Amino acid sequence: MATPLEGLIRFTLRETARHRVFVVISFVSLLLAALYVGMNWPKIYTSSTSIYVQEQNIMGPLMQGAAVQTEVLDRSRIAREIIGGRKILLKVLEKTELDIHAKSPADLERMMEGIRQRTTVTGRPNLITIEYRDSDPELAYAITKYLANFFIAESLADKARESEGAFEFIESQAQAYKQKLLQSEEELKRFRTENLEARPGIIGEIGQRNAALSAQLEQISQDLSEARIRRASLVKQLSGEAEMATNFSRAEQDKTRIAELQSQLDTLRLSYHETYPDIIHLKAQIQDLRAAIAREGSTQGTRSQGTSSTVIDERVLANPVYQELQRTLYQTNTLIETLASRYENTKRSLEEQMELGKRVQDYEARLAELTRDYEVNREIYADLTRRRESARVSMNLDREQKGLTMRIDEPPYVPHKPSGLQFVHFAIGGPILALLLPIGVVVALRKLDPRIRSEERIVEELGLPVLGVLPHMLVPIEGKREVASSLLLSLLLLGGIATMVVVVIQRVGGQG
Repeated sequence: MATPLEGLIRFTLRETARHRVFVVISFVSLLLAALYVGMNWPKIYTSSTSIYVQEQNIMGPLMQGAAVQTEVLDRSRIAREIIGGRKILLKVLEKTELDIHAKSPADLERMMEGIRQRTTVTGRPNLITIEYRDSDPELAYAITKYLANFFIAESLADKARESEGAFEFIESQAQAYKQKLLQSEEELKRFRTENLEARPGIIGEIGQRNAALSAQLEQISQDLSEARIRRASLVKQLSGEAEMATNFSRAEQDKTRIAELQSQLDTLRLSYHETYPDIIHLKAQIQDLRAAIAREGSTQGTRSQGTSSTVIDERVLANPVYQELQRTLYQTNTLIETLASRYENTKRSLEEQMELGKRVQDYEARLAELTRDYEVNREIYADLTRRRESARVSMNLDREQKGLTMRIDEPPYVPHKPSGLQFVHFAIGGPILALLLPIGVVVALRKLDPRIRSEERIVEELGLPVLGVLPHMLVPIEGKREVASSLLLSLLLLGGIATMVVVVIQRVGGQG
């Protein structure tokens, strides 16, 4: 049993032979068409150049720590935008066209668009390749050379403008922060002048002074309480001493009088009887004095429990103990008044210090804010000053074209061999396409035809056995026609192949 591949091959050969007229005519037509297209296919010449780029971003190192810079990695896109810009393309047209000023704007746009479409820019790390395609090899070389030169010049100019812009930006920022620094310094100076209390360390001094005043106030209060207690004690002592001195003085006087009267009584008794009037009188006086002493003793007990005042006579005031107590009381009263005045003054000073502390807290907050602004502006200004000098150096380097390294790594060349499809490709691919395409069309049409044309389909699709096949019998006239047709087809096929061979030999010989 034949395999599907063998059946397909037999079917293809049978159908090709059956439609040999269509196949041969199509083959010869497609072959001649391929030869014609190959002979008239335009020749495209490609010239290329490679540019080595070693780029360091100017703004990045200068603004490091002060601003975030975006690193550009797609160098080919940047180069494509620069090369495809009107500025460079107009310069190229001025170099390659004889009378560019006579062209209309529409013609210039069309010519620039043509250069864009025929230009290819590819990039690798630190390497940019520019390719240009044109039918004229000299023009392809010239345009490639101009594109590379103008691209390098424009890139260096952009780099110089970038560094100059960076310098100008940093210069403006430095001047702005200089003004801010001067303003902050003036505000800080004016605040310190208007608030002399706002000096460094004043909070600590006020705290120490408040602590000292609080301790002093507490000590004065304690001393004042002790002085008042001492004064009360002295007052009691003076009152008791005066009373005791007064009572003691009267009793002594009465006893002295009794002694004197008793002496007189004894003297009279030596001369007179008890009934003598003077003796009786003396006895009565003595009796009265003793009764007075007894009454004085009872009165003293009553006064010790009551609140009655004591009458001080001259002799009591002359008592040294009383005088000492009186002097001590005067000193104590003076001390109490002194301590009370000192207590009020210290209390007032403490309140003033506390108010000062509240004000100084606000002063400290404002002073800290002004100092912080001044320090921040000073640091930023100093940093911008350093960066400005670095930017100045970078700007001078780029002006002298020493900050960016760009050089032609592979110079452009005049192409001597066209690129893309050539005549040999059409000479090889034309016969293959001219043979496969008609056969494919025939096979496809017969595959799509629902009619049964082979015994294999009867067996496969209907499941009926094939007993035999009757071949087509040609009549004599049909046989002659078949022979004539085969002869013409052979001549046509040989003529097409001979034409192809002659053309190929002529083109190859002409190129050689």
